[in-house]
Amino acid sequence: MASGYDQGYYATYYPNWGESAASIRYLAACLEARQLRGRSAKRVLDFGAGLGTVLASIDATERVAVDVSDQSHHACRERGFHWYPALDAVPGRFDLILAIHSLEHTPDPAAILRALKARLAPNGQFVCVVPVETNLSPGPLSEITGHQHLFAWTPETLKNLLLTTGWCLTSVDLVNGRLFHRTTGLLAIHPPLYRLTRALINATLPGKPMEIVAWCNSAAD
Repeated sequence: MASGYDQGYYATYYPNWGESAASIRYLAACLEARQLRGRSAKRVLDFGAGLGTVLASIDATERVAVDVSDQSHHACRERGFHWYPALDAVPGRFDLILAIHSLEHTPDPAAILRALKARLAPNGQFVCVVPVETNLSPGPLSEITGHQHLFAWTPETLKNLLLTTGWCLTSVDLVNGRLFHRTTGLLAIHPPLYRLTRALINATLPGKPMEIVAWCNSAAD
């Protein structure tokens, strides 16, 4: 599995990520939509951290990354994060856990969600972000598609999976819909106007959401 997330994977799906002005604006807008912009925590765990770009945006005393790729290892170590190749190697509990565009890459999402729940501190929060899949073509039948997604969800089925694995949901939202890329620059200029613009677009031009964002805490056992 790790071999699939090599330098070619990141060059294809995340070229110049966090370096170009456009990607910085896009990241800020994604953090806003995911309710992560300006968020802080004592200990934060990012499952499927990739190059550590999102993890770096969280104000935390300790940042811990979990990923399977060597590219992630090098990038996260350079940022000063603790890095682990698997969840079962991670010690302690966390105030904030992220799983952003990672659950769909795992062969057993339910097991991952249960393992993440076991690592959430009392009164901690968990955000799960998955893409909205729109491609109806399977591609070549003899090979795995480049993005290596194994599962897809709707807001309802993601809710059901989270509840089944013991989570207590506080919100499930479809975000980053029409004209998202064209409006990201407004966030840095005038955040209230950006939020109003996005709300109006989502209300009047529904459709084509890019992500499902679910916020959870640990339900009482």
